[in-house]
Amino acid sequence: MAADNASDRLALVIGNATYPDNEAPLKEPLNDARDVADELKRDGFDVEIGENLTSAAMRRAVDKLYARTRPGSVVLVFFSGFGVQSARQSYSLPVDARIWTEADVRRE
Repeated sequence: MAADNASDRLALVIGNATYPDNEAPLKEPLNDARDVADELKRDGFDVEIGENLTSAAMRRAVDKLYARTRPGSVVLVFFSGFGVQSARQSYSLPVDARIWTEADVRRE
């Protein structure tokens, strides 16, 4: 079944640039997220965009996307910001992540 309209083409776009432990905000994540969101909208996606999301806000955004997903939906998630890899898993970091050790990765 192909996705025919915006309700079948969903996107979550997140740009996280302001991390408290970083000396200055990252320069590109917000611009990247805005540019991607604009392109996806032009391509017929129903786009939710989030900027500088905390862990709780990222969970809410993903839960909202999941609740809107139906069989046959096309779903895209875009993230720009800091990420880490641990035990062969990749993680997108919320702006309030507190990661000092390997064990902190899974907890956060």
